[in-house]
Amino acid sequence: MTKSIYSMCLSDEVIAEIDKIAYNMGTSRSNIVDRILADFVSYQTPQMRSREVFANIEAMLSNAFQVLFEPSDTMFSLRSMLSYKYNPSVRYSLELFRSKNPIGKLKISVRSRNTAFILYFLRFFKLWSSIEAAYLGERQFEIEDGKCTRLLVLQNCEEASTEAIAQAIAAYIKALDYAIKAYFEMIDEVSQPALVEKIKAIYFDYVKNNRLLV
Repeated sequence: MTKSIYSMCLSDEVIAEIDKIAYNMGTSRSNIVDRILADFVSYQTPQMRSREVFANIEAMLSNAFQVLFEPSDTMFSLRSMLSYKYNPSVRYSLELFRSKNPIGKLKISVRSRNTAFILYFLRFFKLWSSIEAAYLGERQFEIEDGKCTRLLVLQNCEEASTEAIAQAIAAYIKALDYAIKAYFEMIDEVSQPALVEKIKAIYFDYVKNNRLLV
């Protein structure tokens, strides 16, 4: 959606109230006016779409994840704790695009100075990405020290409702988090083949139970 500059004559008192709202919401005057006008004409802007998706994801996952608020209409973050040495946390940062497909990207990161933990974390994502590639074809993964970024693409669907998109993303994050936790819970106790089969089973359950995949 393109944006242009328009000259308008508005009451100073109205603008003062708009500025208060913009300040409290951490956004600009232009964004607030754009939202108000879009709501008036029943038009959904990309920012409104993102907020609706984030609100739905929060409602779906807030009981299992800590929601981290972002000063942006296009970013949303969650945090999950691992039952591993030093109780590290995993952060899921979601960015939605203005395009219909790909719809966004998900960055998964950890903050730890434990070299062994970081190595296991990267090994998990190499395993996870290989499982996804075997089922869906190559996904766009970027795996580096302490973080992984994955492009989110709706499978067999170029357009979906905000609720359906939120459901698809929430289901993926939930399955991924479950797999990460299972991996670290089992890593010192079972053989590598058994561990791989466990992660595969989690992924295939996710695929089987969700119509819309990302």
